[in-house]
Parts: sequence; structure tokens; C-alpha cells
Amino acid sequence: MESSNIGYRKWAVATYLVATRPKGISNVQLGKDLGTSESAAWVLLHRLRESWHTISGPDLMSGPVEVNEVYLSGREKNEHASKKGKRGKTAVVGIKDRKTGTIRATPVPETTAARLTEFVESNIAKVAKVFTDENRAYCALENHETANHGGGEYVRGEVHVNGME
Repeated sequence: MESSNIGYRKWAVATYLVATRPKGISNVQLGKDLGTSESAAWVLLHRLRESWHTISGPDLMSGPVEVNEVYLSGREKNEHASKKGKRGKTAVVGIKDRKTGTIRATPVPETTAARLTEFVESNIAKVAKVFTDENRAYCALENHETANHGGGEYVRGEVHVNGME
């Protein structure tokens, strides 16, 4: 808001609109709602999002947490003929805290034990229970239990990763 030509009322209304929309709001729609230009709304959104960014770093998840990885890519039918079949899939690992419902995910260059455990350990507390599938990359984690998807087991008491899938 400092050094801004946009009035305080528009800032307050914009803050309310951004905070109450579950899927967010575009700068085009915000500009229409506030009666400003799209570029002014874009600057306002950018400043609001930047001010909400936590500087201290992420809080650790206390668990229990579910961890799973997935490989993502677009549909091959949507690609140009010269690019079909040449693109690889991107690996993404995610963690869900069952207590708070918080989810964190990040793309990883490879799904090695070192990469996956580094991501998990940097986001969870030491005492958190960790539930995964049978991927061997997670074996080094403490307080770790697995659901054996290969053996047809998807839920065993509280051991499952259905929330992350």
C-alpha cells in the first residue's frame, strides 16, 4: 500500500476479494470489481501475494503425514507432430498433513532415496508418523509405515496414502 496511487478502500476490498475466493481471482476480474485497469489490479495482486508470503520458512508438519510421488505430463495428442514421444514425464513428490490438511508438493529431477527423504525431512517434524506406499526410497525415514499397493493392500488401519493420491 505504501507508495501506491490506489486508495485504501480499494486495497481493503481487494484484500477481502482475494482472501475469500477459494480459487483465487484474476487481475482482469479484480480490475472490473474495483473499477481500475487490469495493470493496476495486477500490481495490487502482486503486492498482496508478496506481503502474504512467509519469510521465516515453512512450518514443519507434525503429522501424521502421507507421502507419495507421481509422474506428470501433458497429453501427447495435444502436441505438435514433431514433438510427440520426445518429452519425458516430470516427477512430483507431495506431503499431506492429515491433522491440518496442508499439502506441499514440488517437482524433483529424480525419485532417488536422497531426493525424496531430503524433501520429506525438511517438511516434517521428527516425531511425525509417515505413511507411504512400498517405494524403497522412503525406507530411511523414521516413524515410517507402508501400504503394500503391489500386494493389493491400500488401507491397513490408519496406514494409507489415499489423501495424497
